[in-house]
Amino acid sequence: MSGRPTVIPAPTATVRRSFSTEGRPRRAGLADGRYGRSMSGSAMIAYETSRDGITLRAALAGELDLADADEVRDNLAAAAQASQCQVLEVDVSNVTFIDSYALGALVSARNTAAAAGVTLTLVNPSPPVGKAIQVTGLSVVFGLSL
Repeated sequence: MSGRPTVIPAPTATVRRSFSTEGRPRRAGLADGRYGRSMSGSAMIAYETSRDGITLRAALAGELDLADADEVRDNLAAAAQASQCQVLEVDVSNVTFIDSYALGALVSARNTAAAAGVTLTLVNPSPPVGKAIQVTGLSVVFGLSL
């Protein structure tokens, strides 16, 4: 096995995409070669597995609101159910906005992951995500100490 992480896209992530400078998706791989999927709104999600195969890392970027929340929830839930990993670590450092509906979608994805035996945690919360999680008291649910 090489020293490079294995890339496993979520079951619904069949197209590799990145954003153009105008904010519209273009067909291409991500800069670091990971697989990604742009959502119907402005959000994007990219997946990679850890070297030891225990953790599936998902990186969310963009605005998470009503336009993307259901799709993000379904994508994360499908990834947790299809993965051999024990942990789904969701990096939210590049999330620029999150509303209450999207927070609810993340809680739902966490619950689906837990039912599949996968621990979903959030890591590296951006200021808007950190504030929303702090205000709602969800830090314990997502394994954060804010």
